[in-house]
Amino acid sequence: MILLDMALNEICGTDVCERIRKRDGSIGIIGMTAYPLDHYRARCIAAGAQGLVGKETLTNAAALAGSIVRAAQGLPCAEQSAFLSAAEAHRQLLDHDEPCSLTPQELRILRLYEAHKSTSEIAENLGIADGTVFAHMHHVLHKFGVQNRNEAIQQCKKMHLL
Repeated sequence: MILLDMALNEICGTDVCERIRKRDGSIGIIGMTAYPLDHYRARCIAAGAQGLVGKETLTNAAALAGSIVRAAQGLPCAEQSAFLSAAEAHRQLLDHDEPCSLTPQELRILRLYEAHKSTSEIAENLGIADGTVFAHMHHVLHKFGVQNRNEAIQQCKKMHLL
């Protein structure tokens, strides 16, 4: 069971939730926020969380315990809620996940990285700035939900794109 803050420094908690949920349908995830719950509710549901609590709830162990127990079982925190079970949310995200499409430029960059070219060499080869190469790779990592270019290259190979 994961208790996930929605307001993280570098990435939104709902993005983290969605990445986890796409990979796993057994871990319960509860979002938590200091903001009004309506601010994150729809995004948490779409990302596959089993519930959302306010940070003020963290000081009330009795109120939080039931939600944690249900989420740990992969169930929605409340029986009468729009949140899905972990397994249902996982299936829904996989069913609605469109095949990842890369732009021709993103594919060129990945092929050059696969050929062990440096970022500077790739930028020079394609007539673009180093920062543009990094921007394209950032988009690729986000599209695939991976952490680094080696994982992106492996994902492309699995999809027979490289």
